[in-house]
Amino acid sequence: MKGSQRFFRYLWRINALLILVVASAAVIVVGSLVTSRFTANVRRREAAEVAPAIRGVGSDRELTLSDLTLVEGTSVFRATLSAERGRGAEVSSGYDADTKNLLFLDISSSTAKWLLPTNEELIVRVEDVVARGLNAERGPDIRRSPPDGRSLPLATVVLVKPYTNNPAAVTGRLLLLDVAAKRIQEVASGVRELSGTSLTTSGDIVVLFEKDRTYYFALFNPTSLEKLSARRITIPELRRAAALLR
Repeated sequence: MKGSQRFFRYLWRINALLILVVASAAVIVVGSLVTSRFTANVRRREAAEVAPAIRGVGSDRELTLSDLTLVEGTSVFRATLSAERGRGAEVSSGYDADTKNLLFLDISSSTAKWLLPTNEELIVRVEDVVARGLNAERGPDIRRSPPDGRSLPLATVVLVKPYTNNPAAVTGRLLLLDVAAKRIQEVASGVRELSGTSLTTSGDIVVLFEKDRTYYFALFNPTSLEKLSARRITIPELRRAAALLR
């Protein structure tokens, strides 16, 4: 009897010791997580205090201005305003951030301009229309051809959608703008996908997009950005491999 009592007494002591060890480890882990989160918040606040303010873009997610590039042949630079991707978000670009806006900076006048008036939308795709070689020489509205090996930017096409965790499931509007964003016009609404851009041999801008389960082939003047035509394109249905073997 005494032996069993002594055994259970030791067992209780061992259990108490194990519980103490587990509890201590849990306290250490929780303390480390709290400390890490507190340190991250402090660093974020310190960075926000010293960073230049981006006015009119209130958001609960961190915004970053990056990817500064020169628009060739101009005094304009373009930068991307991005935000950390929300949980569960599926961004078509495949990156870990959402593109919220584009900033155009003109160093000749020391001015800057946003493409969109707010950051409540999502820029899904950006396509630059560039003239090279034969297209640059034949374009009726292009007075000077670029030297060999160089390109001449003509316009930019942007697909903008309402912000959502699944942009592929919603439609948006298609914007066409000159390279300095001095002229911005909406050329189509209810667009699900921007498939691509190009130039005709005469220098007109070509935009292929999908709307209402139909593809459209639109032409625009490269200088005025005026729409010249827009045609529905009938895409033939693909047959199954088994049918092709018959």
